[in-house]
Amino acid sequence: MRTKASGVYKQFKIFGFKRIANDDVCFLVLILEPLSEINNNIKMLDSKFVKIGELKWKDYATNIVYRIEIKEDLCVLSFGFF
Repeated sequence: MRTKASGVYKQFKIFGFKRIANDDVCFLVLILEPLSEINNNIKMLDSKFVKIGELKWKDYATNIVYRIEIKEDLCVLSFGFF
């Protein structure tokens, strides 16, 4: 990826699955980016979803909750059914 805030960087995605009625269902996604991307992520989430807490948003149409956490020098964006 390339952004003004971070320059060139690698974005990592982690997917969590559960087996429900013999189907694998993705219930959680984690996106790891440099901490310098936090402002871009907050602006995007503020523009699309309802803020329900500090660094926490909800899409009421899909019932998906979005969270941002700071882990060392990473911005961790997670979303799923919490």
